[in-house]
Amino acid sequence: HVGEGGHNCPLACTAGAIRALTVLGTPDQQSRYLKPLLDRHFDTNYTGAQFLTELQGGSDVGANATVAIPQPDGTWRIRGEKWFCSNVDADVALITARYEGGPEGTRGLGLFLVPTRKPDGAFNDFRVRRLKDKLGTRSMASGEIDFEGAYAEALGPPEDGFLNMMRLVIN
Repeated sequence: HVGEGGHNCPLACTAGAIRALTVLGTPDQQSRYLKPLLDRHFDTNYTGAQFLTELQGGSDVGANATVAIPQPDGTWRIRGEKWFCSNVDADVALITARYEGGPEGTRGLGLFLVPTRKPDGAFNDFRVRRLKDKLGTRSMASGEIDFEGAYAEALGPPEDGFLNMMRLVIN
């Protein structure tokens, strides 16, 4: 009788994005992303997501292979796949990705914000490979995503990425 609570995960993910942006975001990131994430109107607000899981590691995110490639302008490009992406149609996703020169394991994972749309308004360079056919929260889309050089912005120093993901987003 409880029904499906598919609205709870996007709410928690959005709260994590708000917290991470509030603590780690640059003034520019805060001005672009916080206002729509805090918008109370369903037809204009942004929702957030968190993508950590990859096929080869499952819950062992230290085995993640998705990479973040630094760009001359200070942004990043993400290449790789995320395997279990809840709220796959969110406006912004906080993800972990292996940054160049980082150590193995979780210490080599940065925290990155990947918007659905790039700053010029074009759709970002990722695709949803498929939606999961899962039990439980069918009211919330979960899928597999291929990042194909997707535009991203670091949230905080990359070397503190996994710590910040756990400290501000997951916990």
